[in-house]
Amino acid sequence: MRIDGTRIEKLIRTTDNEWVGVKYEKAGYETAYSEWLPVPPPQLEVNVGLVQYAQPQVSMALGYEEGVVVEFDKYMQPATLTAANIRVTRNGAAAAGTIHLLNAEENPENTSEQFASKIRFVPATPFTVSDDVVLTVKSGVVSYAGVCMAVDFQQQVAIRQEMKTLSVPPSLNILLNAPNCSEQSDCRTTLF
Repeated sequence: MRIDGTRIEKLIRTTDNEWVGVKYEKAGYETAYSEWLPVPPPQLEVNVGLVQYAQPQVSMALGYEEGVVVEFDKYMQPATLTAANIRVTRNGAAAAGTIHLLNAEENPENTSEQFASKIRFVPATPFTVSDDVVLTVKSGVVSYAGVCMAVDFQQQVAIRQEMKTLSVPPSLNILLNAPNCSEQSDCRTTLF
């Protein structure tokens, strides 16, 4: 059976009772196995974490006056997301600042450990739209699986204003053009 490109096999072991195990395989991931489970009852929600050993990459970098947002294609070890591995320059000079994890999540296998795939470099002094900002992510950053990036990543980042709020009116009037509308007031709909 395949689900989302993941091959799932049912393994059966019999003794006095019938037991079932599940084998998970997906290209680029380590093969994983569930524990042996008694049958009956039916076993639902047999979840197993798959580990991908492909090298991580920067998937996106966006620049705002309040900072540079960097997103990786997989979760990373926060201990490597530091100023030693993530550098930002402004007009050719190193920009002082701090790195914040934006989507830190606990490791389901070890709740004292966290991973994050999205960070923000916050400069000590906000950037301006005229600043020449360059982001460098060193290959020393490490994925949740313990794999480093293949090469350093460097990109010039255009600075823009960040939209912080979006305001919309509490209601919206729509004029319908229906053939059975005799008067304009009969053809209005208000959405809340």
